[in-house]
Amino acid sequence: MAKDETAWEALEQSVEQLFRAAGYYVERGVEQNGFEFDIIATRAEFAGLRMRIAVECKHRADGTVTNTDIHSFKNAFQATKDDLNFTHAIVVTNHRFSRQAHEAVGKDERFRLLTYASLEDELLGAQSYLHSATRQYRSHVRNKFIDLSADIVHGDARGTVPRLVKHLASAIQDEDQLFALILGDFGTGKTNSSSIFVHWGTSTLSRHTSTLR
Repeated sequence: MAKDETAWEALEQSVEQLFRAAGYYVERGVEQNGFEFDIIATRAEFAGLRMRIAVECKHRADGTVTNTDIHSFKNAFQATKDDLNFTHAIVVTNHRFSRQAHEAVGKDERFRLLTYASLEDELLGAQSYLHSATRQYRSHVRNKFIDLSADIVHGDARGTVPRLVKHLASAIQDEDQLFALILGDFGTGKTNSSSIFVHWGTSTLSRHTSTLR
């Protein structure tokens, strides 16, 4: 695979993971009416409303994303928005947008142009939080933690896992496992296990996103 294709794929995967972490259901490489969308992100909102976002990823080693790129994406959006039930559209780049690209969007509030860093901050408020949270938990967890066992209830299925944090770290990467509720008596390790899990998550995401900066 060519270098540019590898970088583009890394950007697309990273954008996908951001949307998943923010609670969206994500589809990639969706084709409709001769157009292909890098990512479609869907999430239920309040009062039964649903947000469904068409996402175009534009990796640039240098230069800018141009108005030609934006017009092409807008045409695809307009041609398929009814069939695919789009509500919004986002173009994401690792670099910059030209002035003409911003002008191509105009005052259409359905469209947004975001750098990867801006998308990350908007979806997760991630970057500043990740670094502070990692520092906060680092001293707490080092050489002081035993990964506890726990009883697991998932739907009608019940069982026991020998290492709770390891289980959560694996489960959170499953798009169908959007949250977990940890219950237990006072002093059984709920807060400590949650702290370790947050430390793992912030460290992992921080290391991953830093490769795109």
